[in-house]
Amino acid sequence: MSIELELSEHTISPDNLTIIGITTPIEGFALAQAININLYTKLTLFKDFESYNQAKNETNRFKNYYYYHSPYRLHNFLISNKNSDDKILFQKYKKFDYIFILIGRDHKRHARNFIKTIKDIYNIVLTKTIYPTTSKIKLSQEQEEGNLNLDIFGEPITDSQTAKPAKKKRKEDEFNLTQFIEDIDFNLFNSMFEKKIFLAYPIVLNEALNRQINNLMESLSQENIRPIPKEKYHLTLEFIGTSSTRQIQNIISSTKDILKDIKDIEIEIDRIDVFETKKNNFVLWLGIKENQALIQLQKKIKSIPKEAKINIEETEFIPHISICRINNYQKGISIKEDIKSIFKIENLQLKLSCLTLFETISVDNTQRYDIIYVF
Repeated sequence: MSIELELSEHTISPDNLTIIGITTPIEGFALAQAININLYTKLTLFKDFESYNQAKNETNRFKNYYYYHSPYRLHNFLISNKNSDDKILFQKYKKFDYIFILIGRDHKRHARNFIKTIKDIYNIVLTKTIYPTTSKIKLSQEQEEGNLNLDIFGEPITDSQTAKPAKKKRKEDEFNLTQFIEDIDFNLFNSMFEKKIFLAYPIVLNEALNRQINNLMESLSQENIRPIPKEKYHLTLEFIGTSSTRQIQNIISSTKDILKDIKDIEIEIDRIDVFETKKNNFVLWLGIKENQALIQLQKKIKSIPKEAKINIEETEFIPHISICRINNYQKGISIKEDIKSIFKIENLQLKLSCLTLFETISVDNTQRYDIIYVF
């Protein structure tokens, strides 16, 4: 009988899944597209796959493409085996560039078809099943005692005369299937289908202020800076955090009711300043002149997450527009004086546009903002 796995059930076990390694120079998006074309899947860039390293007590994130095929109740993951911080998902199989996972009905049959088909894609160097292992090699007494010769993918080599002795694997390098299944369970039933959301006004600055910002970025070019793209400029009213679909619907409904009595709000940008996130790491932002209409709206908005039974941190409301992040600023505490000497703020009045509910998505260790609802 085929194993059926519903999205709502926490039934992942070693018998439910196949894990396949892929070695290729193809970039992730192009590989996902090639798989979609050849196997009629619909892999889509999703939230980063979160993997917990128990030995180091740290969570690492890897680029993740995902598709759920309803007729077969089949989950498809295409996950990068290496992230932008040079962390490896499967240290034992680090020669693989990507990991493909199939979970659900008849996963073994689909895995065989996947391997057969993907080998015909140009620039696929190798596809190989990691789990369940297909190796049936009987080990010699010498190998059983620890002198086992392995190829680069961790499989036994039968010709010991041509093989070099394998180095003893460190415990943290071993493939921990139990931990990985826990990672899949967490991603599939928690993080991937909840949304980190916030309410904010999109901001469009005039050309004069954008030129000032460009000049500032050029003057800081020797620093480790990460300018925020202009299309991402926004003024956050409330960061709500992780929310379920039902909670999001309640937030949208409550926000609509509040905005019925709110007239257009005009703001004035009057300064530049910084937040220090940790030592010598800063966020540069444009400040908003005190505005009672904005403050009163934020107070009303702040009550909504509590009504939706979402716990949020009590933080001071400082209306601002983030424009840049700086890591390890060389001059340390003098950054405020440095920035203000370069950036001559010209007061700018803006009429706020439509309040928007955004989702924050982590993709390859960077933040992307997707629109959920425009009020």
